[in-house]
Amino acid sequence: MGKFIAFDGPNGSGKSTIIREVQRKLQNYNLETYLTSEPTNSELGLFTRKISETIDKESLACLVAADRYNHITKEILPEINRNKIVLSDRYFVSSLLLQRLDGVDVDFIINLHKKIVLPDLYCIVYADSSTIVQRLKSRNSYTRFETEQNVIKELQFLQEALRIIKDMGISVIEVNTEEEIEISVDRIVENILQLVNY
Repeated sequence: MGKFIAFDGPNGSGKSTIIREVQRKLQNYNLETYLTSEPTNSELGLFTRKISETIDKESLACLVAADRYNHITKEILPEINRNKIVLSDRYFVSSLLLQRLDGVDVDFIINLHKKIVLPDLYCIVYADSSTIVQRLKSRNSYTRFETEQNVIKELQFLQEALRIIKDMGISVIEVNTEEEIEISVDRIVENILQLVNY
């Protein structure tokens, strides 16, 4: 069977760079990968992206969770069953960060996700608040979540999210992108290779 690896962390932490490099290295080992992201490119995911700036709190949390369940059914499980290593840019922890920034109660978020597929490995990517702020400033456009004021809160929520997913029994690897990217990527790849008994 394939494996499911989720990548998460604050906006501007460097997730997208890390995940692309991990995929490239895994392909060098002739391992089949499937790269996906949330919100998805499905109709539901695109609708969620479109409306996310105009609704908040529980309404958005429910839409995000619905897209996640559709993601599991339509992409994640089928690709795992094709013996691929599924790499998802964002998953459950994103809700524990972004929906918390919206003021949604953590128990509400957890209850929405009672039936999700748990990743075989969760890669939590982070950086210092000052680094994240500088990265966000270099972007051409922002969502309402990507503000300088939210950076500190998001990093605080990340610590709580780590406790939650560890309590769920999920294997976690924490990656500080202040380190050399190559070192971080190699650590993740090594963990994945162990998972697939390479």
